[in-house]
This record gives sequence, C-alpha cells and structure tokens, in this order.
Amino acid sequence: MASRLGSKIEVRNVSSDDGSNPAVGSGKNFKDWFKVLVCCDVGGSTPSWDITPLYRPDSLSKYYEGQTVTVTSDSAFELNVYGCIDVNFRCDNSSGGTPTLIVYALPYIEQGE
Repeated sequence: MASRLGSKIEVRNVSSDDGSNPAVGSGKNFKDWFKVLVCCDVGGSTPSWDITPLYRPDSLSKYYEGQTVTVTSDSAFELNVYGCIDVNFRCDNSSGGTPTLIVYALPYIEQGE
C-alpha cells in the first residue's frame, strides 16, 4: 500500500516547562492518520527537554499519556497516533541555558493502510 505525506504541523513552541498537561482540545487532529514523524527543534546552550505524547482518541475530556522521550538536540521519532482527534505534547524538565523547543508532526501513514 502506498503512503502519502501530510503537511508539517507545528504542535508546540515552548521556552518554559509546562506546569501540567496542555488544555484538552488544544492539540492537533490526526483522525485520518495512523503514524506521524515527530520533529523536535531544540535551542539554547546544552538544552534538554522531556516530551510526553498526549492522546485523546475520542470525545472524552482527558488525555492519555504516552512514553516520555528526552531530547537534547534536534531529533525525530516515529509516533503511532491511531487516528486520534487530539494529539499534544507535555514539555517539561528542561535544563540548560535558555532552552527552547518547537515540536512538529509530519503525518505519513493514512488510517487503514
């Protein structure tokens, strides 16, 4: 089956730790997608961030947490989103001099493929 690429979507742009999960409904909708490539642009002096994927698969009013990933440089990782209507990321435990983080998602496998 052929896969197609979706558009690169900015999900988060942060320069300080989240105090808690972002508001439910503030993430991005990937209902037609099974997987995304998560791209992290990290800035600052020796930066480090913990990034926790947050999923809302339906109309529930809460997120389900995925496995936390620590990033210390520009990097990318694959994430199964299973067609969730709301995907977001909690970004915390930052360290280093003036750490910044932009999280993008690039959907690439359509639901049902």
